[in-house]
This record gives sequence, structure tokens and C-alpha cells, in this order.
Amino acid sequence: MTDSAPPFRRRPAGFLVLATAFFAVMALAVFATGFLDSWGMPLMAGLVALGLIALLLLIGATAFTVLGFRAAYRRKAAPILLRLALALAPPLLFAGLALAARPLLDAGDRLGVAARLAQDEARFAIIIARVKEEQPAASDGTRRTEDGISFLVDRGPPLRVAFHPRGILDSWTGIVFDPTRALANYVSQGARRPGARSAITPDDLSGLFGGDLVGCRHLRDDFFLCRFS
Repeated sequence: MTDSAPPFRRRPAGFLVLATAFFAVMALAVFATGFLDSWGMPLMAGLVALGLIALLLLIGATAFTVLGFRAAYRRKAAPILLRLALALAPPLLFAGLALAARPLLDAGDRLGVAARLAQDEARFAIIIARVKEEQPAASDGTRRTEDGISFLVDRGPPLRVAFHPRGILDSWTGIVFDPTRALANYVSQGARRPGARSAITPDDLSGLFGGDLVGCRHLRDDFFLCRFS
């Protein structure tokens, strides 16, 4: 290796640190995409972000793999473990990130939903109190926005409110206020035909918010993250 070569190519440890840092940044970018998606990032923006991450990851993984193999080949006198580390670290890091991509997206989404609930819970309470005092209206089944919070109302009884609905067409996700906590007992049966009722879905949950309940996750207290179709 000539002295004119970049420092990270002259020093194996520097190369390994740089490769690890690159994949760590890519992992953070995937996590951040999931986090931002939970805050209502437009679908197209999310797809573009994931596409750019995938492209950069592919380019970076290819470059580091080629450099690693070249470094391992040129250091024939180096210990075998060092040569193996130089050659195998980039592809192994790439494979690990590929396997962890979905969990990272989900983790970012979970943190984002929790952060959004913590930020908006006081405004949720104000909207819920206001809705309880209102008379049933034709707007209950349509999306409304108050105090910067979008929501849907299902009068039931009992009254339930879905905050920050987001999704595509009839498939959407929202933070649902359920004072009965009946949603905690809901177990998804997987994909169902539109309009079909699961044998274990309670009667007061069928047709909730005018759709089919696909699944729920308890957030805290009377709030759940639910998916509808």
C-alpha cells in the first residue's frame, strides 16, 4: 500500500470503523423514516426516502466490499483474522442491515407514535370533551381538524375518537381513544373480505369508524394504535 493511498486504506482499523459508521448512518436513516412516517409524512416522500436509502446503501456496500477484498488480498502477510475482517465485514454489515430494516422501521414508527401521543394528549382531551358535548352530526364519519389535530368520531355508543388518521384510501391507521378499552381484547384474524365480520370481533367493534378493524396495539391508558381497512 503506497503512502499516497487514503488513510483509511493504509490503516485497516480506520477502514473497518468507516465501514461500520456508514452502515450505522444508513440504519439511523431507516429508523428516522419510520419515525417521520408516524408523524404523517406523505407516502410519496416516504417512498422516495426509502428509495434513496436503498440506492446509497447498495452503492456504499458495493464500494466497501470491493475495497475490503482488495485490502485483504494485498495484505498477504497480515494475520488471517484481519484479512477475514477486511473482506467479510462490509457484506456482513450489509446483510445485517437488510434483515434489520423492517424492525428498524417499526421501531421508529413506535417511537414516533409514542412521542406524538405525549405531545398531543392534552389537545386530545380537549377535543374529546368537546365532542362529548356535541349533538350527533353528519360530520361524525368524516375527517375533521381542530387545533391542528385531525380526527374521526364514532358515536357508538360508546363514543370513540380516532386521532391523526393516516393511510391510503380505505386502509388507514390512527390513535384511537377507547374509554371501554375493549380494543385491548381484539385479536386480528388476518386478512378478511371487506364487510366480513370476524367471529371474535365484538358487535360494538364491527364497522368501527365505518371500516373493518384489522388490528390494534395498546399505547397507554385509553389510547390504542389501530389499523382499519
